Amino acid sequence: MKFKFIILFFFFFTSSFTQSYVDYSNAFSKANQEHANTALNEDYLNEEEKKIFYYLNLLRLNPKLFIDSFLSTKNQQIHLLRCKSSKKKCTYFNSLIRDLYILDKLNIIKPNKDYFQHAYCHSYKSGKKGYVGHSRNKSGCSSLPLPYAESCHYGSDLALDIVLDLLIDCGVSNLGHRKMLISNKYTMMGVSISEHKNYNYNAVLDLTY
Repeated sequence: MKFKFIILFFFFFTSSFTQSYVDYSNAFSKANQEHANTALNEDYLNEEEKKIFYYLNLLRLNPKLFIDSFLSTKNQQIHLLRCKSSKKKCTYFNSLIRDLYILDKLNIIKPNKDYFQHAYCHSYKSGKKGYVGHSRNKSGCSSLPLPYAESCHYGSDLALDIVLDLLIDCGVSNLGHRKMLISNKYTMMGVSISEHKNYNYNAVLDLTY
């Protein structure tokens, strides 16, 4: 059987956060909340790293409810404050709503410890060096095994900030992060959040199937 391997390279910056996004996970049923919490018992992940799986899986389980809750007017206002040039950035938020509105329920994402090790190496060593980007040679880490897709976020160590900012994908014309996170082909992920020399924190999300 012949496989097509796709590697996506994107990164996203955030800075000077005025306010964090509001958590609306209580809008989801208890069953959905439990189903989404796939990393709950992974003792190698910290609480915010576990929550990245949780928020992303809530979206994947019920995209339309995610629109009605997490993409509420309140979070839109917070997003506009964070992005500063509101008129230009608003189109990214609106396009996310359009994309999720036509999205069907997706498979959930489960943790993968091997990919966590790759994500941790890149986030930790990039943070120490102040490096921004995806090159394992420059961060000093070994290459990821194929297939994989990677998103890097800079600025926050809070799971909801990381997930929503990557989904909105401000300024990324091809919406690479968003497409990656709402793709049904990925089934596993490694996540790591580390301190960063220049941007306070950086988060690395490595997905595979």
